[in-house]
Amino acid sequence: MPPPLVIPSYRRGTGLVRTLVVASATLAILLVCFSIYQYSQSDSGQPAARKPRLPPLPAAGLDDTPQPPDAAAPGVPVSSTGGSVGAGERVGLTLYGPEGDQARMELTVSAWTPVRDRPNEFLLNEPEVRMRTEDGHAVRLVARRGWMEARRRGGGISPQRGRLSGHVRIQYDRLTEDERKQLPPERRDTLDPDDLIEVETDELEFDLEYAKLVVPDELKLRGRDVRLNASGLTLRFNERANRVQSLRIDGGGELVLIPPSDASLDLPAGTTSGSRLSLLDWLRTTLRESIPPPSGTLSG
Repeated sequence: MPPPLVIPSYRRGTGLVRTLVVASATLAILLVCFSIYQYSQSDSGQPAARKPRLPPLPAAGLDDTPQPPDAAAPGVPVSSTGGSVGAGERVGLTLYGPEGDQARMELTVSAWTPVRDRPNEFLLNEPEVRMRTEDGHAVRLVARRGWMEARRRGGGISPQRGRLSGHVRIQYDRLTEDERKQLPPERRDTLDPDDLIEVETDELEFDLEYAKLVVPDELKLRGRDVRLNASGLTLRFNERANRVQSLRIDGGGELVLIPPSDASLDLPAGTTSGSRLSLLDWLRTTLRESIPPPSGTLSG
């Protein structure tokens, strides 16, 4: 077994890695928001959402059969007045920003159920999250199944940890919304494969209490100028400092860097000086001297 790869990192601007954590955590947060939304029966007259421009993922290879919600499962309390939320099918929720009618986050599940005898746990079928990062990048996360554990806090519940499993896929649009508006009209709503960075794995676990993300099995990251295969990944994120605290890869991996033909891989400004740090540069400076042979290979 190759030695574990441990990468302490204090460099800011790691937007893609943070997006992976945020997208997973968003699923749990939105579920709680939906619970409150369903119970309070909020006004449904919101403006129509303009969906983030990400293409649908193919269903090929996803042979899991979603299970219907358990209608007999007890409801989950969402307020101190005795209100509760039970099982449901084809659930959808859209969250808007404080101004305007642009959707910031969207969550859909084909079914969700409180776990019997575990009132703080939820089971999900076919969860999908669409969101837009603060700097304007569209992100889409899908999985076949999901599980979330929450903790009662005051009159509601707060997500603590969860798991996504079954062909977990994350798509990250490299172009911001403003950058897409500058494209020719025929290109604005069309996604070229080079526009995307995609992450695939079979299982992803997240713990919001400890700001930790775990991928126990193989993870694949693909972009036009970067490819990463890794196994046994554990990532800790320092939310207050907006940086990756540490990245550990117990199973080793392979990282291939392909020099880009332009500078379009830039990530948002993350340093105090306001300079921009590209994903390529971050991967080089953070990983090049940290992957000991034969547990990793770098080229480019």
